[in-house]
Amino acid sequence: MKKLHRNIFFGLIACLEKVFFQKTRASQALLKIINSNPKWGKRDRSTITDCFYSCIRWKSKYEYFIGEKFVVINQDDLIKLIGVWLTLNDFNISNYIEYEGFDSKKILNNSKKIINDPVISFSIPDWMDQIGNTELPNTWIKEIESLNRPGKVSIRVNRIQISRNKLQNLLSNYSIETKIDSKYPDALILLTKKNILKNPLYLKGFFEIQDANSQLIAPYTLVEPNMTVIDACSGAGGKALHLASLMRNKGEIIAMDIKPNKLKELSKRAIRNKVNIIKPLLINETDTLEEYFSSADRILIDSPCSGVGTLKRNPELKWRLSKDFINNIMESQIKLLEKFSRLLKPNGKIVYATCSIFPCENEKQISKFLKSDTGSSFILEEEIAYSTINSDFNGFYSARLMRK
Repeated sequence: MKKLHRNIFFGLIACLEKVFFQKTRASQALLKIINSNPKWGKRDRSTITDCFYSCIRWKSKYEYFIGEKFVVINQDDLIKLIGVWLTLNDFNISNYIEYEGFDSKKILNNSKKIINDPVISFSIPDWMDQIGNTELPNTWIKEIESLNRPGKVSIRVNRIQISRNKLQNLLSNYSIETKIDSKYPDALILLTKKNILKNPLYLKGFFEIQDANSQLIAPYTLVEPNMTVIDACSGAGGKALHLASLMRNKGEIIAMDIKPNKLKELSKRAIRNKVNIIKPLLINETDTLEEYFSSADRILIDSPCSGVGTLKRNPELKWRLSKDFINNIMESQIKLLEKFSRLLKPNGKIVYATCSIFPCENEKQISKFLKSDTGSSFILEEEIAYSTINSDFNGFYSARLMRK
C-alpha cells in the first residue's frame, strides 16, 4: 500500500478549508499551497492535486461511499472525504489517528455498487440536475459527464508581440510541449500541465492563459483595427487583451467594470502585453453612460452567469451555486443587454456571451431581449453554443446582434 506523508495530509485539509469555508477559488487555493511548499516533489504535487480536486468534484459520490449525506461544515467532514480518496487509491491510513474507526471495507464495497441516481453518480446538487434536465433534456447527462472530466490547459498567443509558431518553438526550449488545433487560431494546448506563470515568455507578455473555447469569443465580434470597442463587463480583461491583439493595437477599447481591483489587474496585464489601446473605466450599476450612447462600433458583453460551463476547471461551483442565484443573475443579464445596447452605433455589432450551457441564460435571454422595446432595433446575426460534450474545454454561448 502507498504511504501519505503527514505534511501532505495537512496540506490537503488546509487547501479544502479554503475552498469550502473561505470560498476561495479551487485553482487559487491549490496554487498557494503548492507554492508554499517548494520541497514537495512531482509525486507529492500530483497526489495533492488529484485528491484535492477529486474531493470537490465527487463530494456526493464520496458521501454515498461513506454511507451518509452531509453538508461540509467542519474539518472532520473534510477528513472523511480525504479518507475516501485515500482508500480508493490504496493508501495506508491505519497509522492515522484521524481514521480510527474509519470503515474502509464499507467504502470499497459501496464503490462497487451500481448507482442509478445521477445526482450521486455525477455528484451534483438536486436543483442543478432538475435545471439540467429541463434546459437540456436530450444532452444533460452527456454534458455533466463531460463537465466532470478535468479540462486541458490552453494559452493564447499575443500576436502583437509574437507568432504562434515562434512561441511554440520558444516554449519547447523550456520543455513545455504544446499542440496546435486548427479550430483555435490563437491557441496552443499544453500536452502536460506545467506551472507557466513564472515562465520568462509569460512575463514578457508573449501569451496569456485562456481556455480555448473562450478564445473564440473575441473574434466572434468581427472586430477590426481602428474601431471603438466597449468591453462592458471586462473583469481582469482576458477578452479585452484578445480584442487588442485582433485590432493590432490600433483603435480604442473602453474596458468597463464595477470592480476596481479587476481593472487594476487589467492595467498590469496590458503593460505586460505591450497593449496601449485599452482604457479602463470604473462604473457603477446605476450609471446611465449617456456620454457613450451610439459611440461604439463593437460591444462585448461577457455577461455574469452561473458559470456551469466551467465545471471542468471550477468544480467547487457545484456547491456554491443555487437556483435562486441563477434566477437573480438572469435578471441582471437582461438589464445589461438593455443598458449597453444603447451604446452601439447604427450598423454596429454587439456580442453577448456567457460561460453557461443553460439556454435560460443564453438563447432564451436573447429571444427575450429582441422582443423588448430596446431590442426591437436589433437583428440576430448568429448564435453559437459551445458544448462541453467530447470537449477538453469550457462550455460557452455567444450571440452576435446588429443594430439596425
